[in-house]
Amino acid sequence: MTPALKFQPEIDFFSDYRELRQQIFDPERKNLRIGLAVSGGTDSAALLCAAAQSPYAKNCVTFTLNHGFRPSAAEETLFVQKLSLSLGIPCEILTLTGGAPKTGLQNYAREARYTALANAAKQAGVTAVCTGHHFDDAIETALQRAEKMFPHQDFRDIPPAYGLAGMQEAFFYDGVCFIRPFLAYRRCEIAEYLRLRKVTPLFDPSNENEKFQRVRVRNFLNHPDNVTVRAHFARITAESAALRASVDREVTAFYQSSAYISSYGFVEFSTACFRELSEGAGREALRFACQFVSGKPRPPNVRVEFLQEKFAQPVGAFNIGGAEIRKSQNKILIAAELRERPAPQPVEVGRETAFMSRFLLTHDCAGIARLPTAQEAKRIYSALVPNVRKTLPVIETEKGVFVPKNLRYSPSAIQKFISCRDSLLVFSGL
Repeated sequence: MTPALKFQPEIDFFSDYRELRQQIFDPERKNLRIGLAVSGGTDSAALLCAAAQSPYAKNCVTFTLNHGFRPSAAEETLFVQKLSLSLGIPCEILTLTGGAPKTGLQNYAREARYTALANAAKQAGVTAVCTGHHFDDAIETALQRAEKMFPHQDFRDIPPAYGLAGMQEAFFYDGVCFIRPFLAYRRCEIAEYLRLRKVTPLFDPSNENEKFQRVRVRNFLNHPDNVTVRAHFARITAESAALRASVDREVTAFYQSSAYISSYGFVEFSTACFRELSEGAGREALRFACQFVSGKPRPPNVRVEFLQEKFAQPVGAFNIGGAEIRKSQNKILIAAELRERPAPQPVEVGRETAFMSRFLLTHDCAGIARLPTAQEAKRIYSALVPNVRKTLPVIETEKGVFVPKNLRYSPSAIQKFISCRDSLLVFSGL
């Protein structure tokens, strides 16, 4: 995506998402609700102001998180609540419990924030959650990834790559759609937009703390001696986004024509069709399958070189990120990897029970949900292959061991991802 190069005093909320308005945010949808993730800093405060001026203002709800990592956290959420209500948008304060970890604070905080937002969105019936990330954030993310992908290469010589696309305009986290409508704007434009509206944002001291990698990267890019590096990464980020769009379209077509996604929590590929994919598309197709079967909120990181080594032989098995991949001449089967058996869970009549973060089940009498023994799995799930049936729950009651009366797969992120994939590619302008 090409960044805006001149100041635009009026930020049109969702201006770059015309198809999005028609497909996900259809004005005719009676149940349309838009979540706004607002911390009170410059970017998210501008997001809130822009949303309040948009045709969608009446459909918005603000989510602000009291993370508890610093003494002012609770006061900051009250600031956001006051600003949101003054703009006519209701605000829900979320609270994170457990305290801050001793190491890896920013990574922990990011995951905790998205988890809290996703849970709140589900409970509130929100269609999608918007965040205030912008083009400068995308450049910083690309440079952070480049440090890992090309550790010994001069930054000015790094080529476009799928992983250097910075940030996606839209993505799913734990089954919830997140959107970044400001990715076409620069940090300075957003700050000026907020200044003209006479809104003073909160100051986050962590944004100046160089013990965090992102702050060090930001300061490096903003240093006068690194103007050429910044310009290079602005171009690389845009070119990488175009490359990712091409790969994503290839993955979408593959899933629609050559993949089977089972409600029993496994995925099958045609081996011949999988081998026809480009390197990047093959990697992404496998990542999404691993995410689906493992029940994790995000796909695992997988190196292309690792896959090349594993797929050099036509037959075999290996594990990736909680998934077990088995290859044969005709098909590739991706199922959950069971490193340890989960504890049995009680099941009450008429009440849905979550099992292993993968399944939702109910039964017509009380019992215990657990994984089956090998003999039970063979008897109850006889139509399925052993490495799939061993991952499926059974209900143990006084009368015996049975298949749950109602069993459905819980982590539907990949199904929603695939079903919305075409519209995501359209509304993001890729």
